[in-house]
Amino acid sequence: MDILLKDISAGELLQKFGAGSHKPGSGSAAALQGMLSAQLIRTVINLTNTRTQNPYYNEKLPVLLRIDSEIESRIYPALEKLFQKDSTQFDKVIRLRQARENSSNLIEKQSLNEDALRELKLATELPVEIANLCTELAQFAMDVFDMGFKSARGDSGVAMSSAISAISGCLFIIDLNLLSLLSDEFTESIRSRSASIRSSHELLSAKIMERFNTLNSLSQMKNSFSLKLKEITTVAKSKKKISNKDIEDIATSLQLTMWKNRELIWKYNVPTNPVSILRPEEVFKNLQYQIDRSSSLGTHQVNGILVEVAGQIDQKFKFVSISEQFPIEVQNFTAAHELGHALLHNQIVLHRDRPLDGSIISGSRPLEELQADKFATYFLMPKKQIVRAFKQLFLTEQFIVNEETAFALNEKSPEALREKCRDKRGLARLLASSEFFNGKHFISISKQFQVSVEAMAIRLEELNLLDY
Repeated sequence: MDILLKDISAGELLQKFGAGSHKPGSGSAAALQGMLSAQLIRTVINLTNTRTQNPYYNEKLPVLLRIDSEIESRIYPALEKLFQKDSTQFDKVIRLRQARENSSNLIEKQSLNEDALRELKLATELPVEIANLCTELAQFAMDVFDMGFKSARGDSGVAMSSAISAISGCLFIIDLNLLSLLSDEFTESIRSRSASIRSSHELLSAKIMERFNTLNSLSQMKNSFSLKLKEITTVAKSKKKISNKDIEDIATSLQLTMWKNRELIWKYNVPTNPVSILRPEEVFKNLQYQIDRSSSLGTHQVNGILVEVAGQIDQKFKFVSISEQFPIEVQNFTAAHELGHALLHNQIVLHRDRPLDGSIISGSRPLEELQADKFATYFLMPKKQIVRAFKQLFLTEQFIVNEETAFALNEKSPEALREKCRDKRGLARLLASSEFFNGKHFISISKQFQVSVEAMAIRLEELNLLDY
């Protein structure tokens, strides 16, 4: 009794395929390609299933699990049987052909020839079955490529390629076998089924090529994105003297680069609002920094005063840590401040920072710290987006205290509003934190940009968006 092909080692199987024998042959090879495709699809689904904490994958998982069930219960077992059956069936054809060639009796030759053709018909049914199963697999592989774990799209790609290659191989086998068969009801049926398979193959091949080109485009985008980040950093660090205007230009260039490449940076839930891209952590990741959120980073002395460390950066080893001891607005500004150091400065030693929220810190501070603060301000609160959001909330390009605006803020009079605010900074704080104006409730502008009220108040003043 022959050993089952599925039970021998991969090395032995490959030797059999390369031994110059008809057994196993091309049909078994096509079935094997289908089996490989099936198992790779299942691998991607299993990897996706371990990431159910991700809402994107959690939503897609029911469809993927149905695919997995179809493969496990029906498609893979069928291909496994065909893998062996094709080898066995085609062996019958070859043995009958060999017997025919070795026979000297014309009647026996004719009988053996008819037997061989009959067995060839049965053998021709097998690649049709394999091709139909692999057509399903090719579609499943595309679905998994689109919906499954994105970092495993290499596996999905090989699954697609294996399935489509198996279909191509089966079509070759079918056409070759039909050359040996006279036209009859059977061959016409096979030709019709083959034409349907060929049509599906062409359509699937085009769809798979679309995905191939999409991934290739993403690869090209990634390369361009990396080069642009490198250019931004190189230009910034090459300047001996850097002005606030230079820092703002660097922040703007970075924001535009992130917006242009948002589909590459965010694999899931791609931002549709420019404000949503203002995430320093995402820039750090693409600069190949390791970023960590820690419960505490300890303490250090600043001007003789012991303070809790809010953030630290080490450019030599490319890591950043942000303490979770502080409000999210402080964490956000501190992270942007550290990003400023990474882009603007050449320091390589471990550098620690106090809690930063964008407010003015009393006492003298090193120039590098002031520059990192400026970068954080420009990055987290870009002029164009702040002006747009301010106008949407307060219905004006510059807020002026008068009867109308005082009433819109639920104050009795302009005088009452001025008394409440006391000065321009007080008015700026009020507007930065306001969640109501002119009868409408909304998320305050400081919360929209995830910065402190004080940082937003200072920015509103800098942009001349209000007059006390």
